[in-house]
Amino acid sequence: MFNELLLPVTGITPLGNFASQYTAMLGWPLLAVKEFSPGVIMNAVLVWLFILTVFQVTVIAGIGKFIFRNLPYPMILLYASSLILMKGEKQNDITGSIVGSFFSIPSRTFFPSVLGFVLVVAIFKRRNHKTYQVVLGALLPITALNNLEFGVPAVIATLFVVFATLRLHRIKLQAFFLILASALTTFGLITVAFALRSAPLDLGLWTAMVRAQGSGGYMNVPMPIVGTYLLVFAILASGLVIGLMNFSATSDINILKSSATAIYAGVWGILSMPYYTGRSWPSHIQVFFIPVTICIFGIAGIFYYSGHFANKKLSFTQLIARLPLTMVLVLPIATFVIAPNPKTEWQRATGGGSEWSLVNQSKTKVVTSVFAAVERYGLDIKKSVYFGDQYASTVELITGMKNGLGVNTLEYSLVSADLRELACRRLPDLNPKFVVSQNDDTRINFVGPSLLDSSCPGMTVLYAPDDIGVTVFSYTRPGG
Repeated sequence: MFNELLLPVTGITPLGNFASQYTAMLGWPLLAVKEFSPGVIMNAVLVWLFILTVFQVTVIAGIGKFIFRNLPYPMILLYASSLILMKGEKQNDITGSIVGSFFSIPSRTFFPSVLGFVLVVAIFKRRNHKTYQVVLGALLPITALNNLEFGVPAVIATLFVVFATLRLHRIKLQAFFLILASALTTFGLITVAFALRSAPLDLGLWTAMVRAQGSGGYMNVPMPIVGTYLLVFAILASGLVIGLMNFSATSDINILKSSATAIYAGVWGILSMPYYTGRSWPSHIQVFFIPVTICIFGIAGIFYYSGHFANKKLSFTQLIARLPLTMVLVLPIATFVIAPNPKTEWQRATGGGSEWSLVNQSKTKVVTSVFAAVERYGLDIKKSVYFGDQYASTVELITGMKNGLGVNTLEYSLVSADLRELACRRLPDLNPKFVVSQNDDTRINFVGPSLLDSSCPGMTVLYAPDDIGVTVFSYTRPGG
């Protein structure tokens, strides 16, 4: 995640000459700090991530506020954030921190969350609706390109709601064409911008990691028979069904807003389901609590404005019938018991965390090994590139040695021939004299016994020291 945010700063174009895995669009604003020192840039990454996270939670709460006008916004914000920002088991470890969720929020789900808010506002807000429709259209290609696994389902969900609304004559045909024109214009501008960076948009790079982790089977884990996912997808499916049942059965604007929200969240979450079914790690289900939160707002709105809770005296049977819904509505409240410690997260946000700061990253084995190799063998940093793990951009910031990979980590070059080709794609254009390759990331040996397991065409082992964590290769561009 950190690596991909830093790509534009280091001169690499996601989806142009790099196969993005988490986000292709969120790193571009960091170009504003490109000329600053490495320490400032690394702190800027964290600040930017926390800004995006806060904004995303604010937007999701905004969806709730748009449905429940009379509820105080701070209450809705607390309700939304409690479920989305719940921490893991060990907050002091990075896997139990909010930082451990950055691969989900904001990276993969930022634009779909914003898209959901703009969608309901563009359809149901009477004032400035054309402006929101233009923004809605512009967000469609950005959302899809940012992350295929969650972006494309969000775009499909948006179009589903727009067509359903068009069928009910809630919006005019001109509005649909305005949205479409905005989407096509934005996609055209993105294509031109990529071409100007000499890295034309490559949809093969857009689908690369999904193909590797889908049909390729990389990191696939069988789904458990019983797990949290049953509750998650039950809520999403219920939201879709309940939303569809009510969307065409009423003219009440509040029920329509709620139904559209539930439909959007349900379709988005269900179509994103292959992400979890293929890689059923426990941490991978947490991302789905984002569409679940939006879906709960929609379901709650439908039942509230339908008068489902209006009766003061309910029979025992009626109480039992409402129990499942009540349990869903109180789910975010239950997560207060695993709320993150603000003190711990604030320390990380300001660059004082043990995992991400200039001081701590400068002491890592790989950074010290790169410096040691440069000094020991007299390597010219400007004529050398670095191959390594998912902190390759960080290594470039600290050492000045360019990241030469076309994928997130050298590990991926071991997965398949296609990913090996993508990992090596940038090397001929860079045409370095030396390649300094990380040996391992404590989990996986990148170079193997032959030292050539992850090498690219044209690379030859030059130095293989036992006392530092890198292997040095000479490089000759194939074909001269």
